[in-house]
Formats: sequence, C-alpha cells, structure tokens
Amino acid sequence: MTVKTKDLQPSDSKKQLLIQLATPLGHELDYSLIAYEPPDFWLKQIQKAKERNR
Repeated sequence: MTVKTKDLQPSDSKKQLLIQLATPLGHELDYSLIAYEPPDFWLKQIQKAKERNR
C-alpha cells in the first residue's frame, strides 16, 4: 500500500506522522514515524536540481 501525502491532512504538518500496519483485527504488525512532505515536495526538488545544473 502507498500512502500519498495529498490524501493526508495533518493538523500540524511540522510534527511527525505515525503510520501503522495492522491486521483487520487491529493487531499492530509494524509502525513508522515519518515527516510530512507536501504533495509537491519532489517536484520542487527536481526544479531546484534543474536550476543548479544550468
């Protein structure tokens, strides 16, 4: 499964997000704390790289 940031609406985008993988019965299998990156994050990174390479 892919979690797309455009589908998230964090109340505080500066705090880490807890992502949990769980069974249908709610048993936690794994978890990860991740930083929120806005949907256009990678687009901006690519644009910056292109500008540096000019």
